[in-house]
Amino acid sequence: RAFYSDEYFIHTTRIEMYTEKINVIQQQKEKDEYPGSEEQYTNSLNKLEETIASARESLAKTDPIDHYESNFWSNLQTQDGITVYYEILINMNSKFEILSAKENSSIGKISFDSKIAYSKGDHPIKVIEK
Repeated sequence: RAFYSDEYFIHTTRIEMYTEKINVIQQQKEKDEYPGSEEQYTNSLNKLEETIASARESLAKTDPIDHYESNFWSNLQTQDGITVYYEILINMNSKFEILSAKENSSIGKISFDSKIAYSKGDHPIKVIEK
């Protein structure tokens, strides 16, 4: 599941809002209900279109994804020698690099003291267990 950044959400919302304003002004003009002059109408449309263009430029420079979250189930051996069926939640950045891994649930643990057994060596990401 993707979690969008606040910046991305703000820019897309601005674009939608100003597009809606342009549609309202154009509908008013078509029905001869626009309260201002032709010059005011043209100026309003131009300002709104410039604002949309600016928001689109900013949006193009923005990373849309703050992070991803995914889960999976796997049989993992524990330090007490049994195999436990774990559900692991993984958080990844927008480049799919793992930021954290956390145990969400498990089936088959003997006790709460059961911990995942890791092979020898350096492990940059370890599962945060309950």
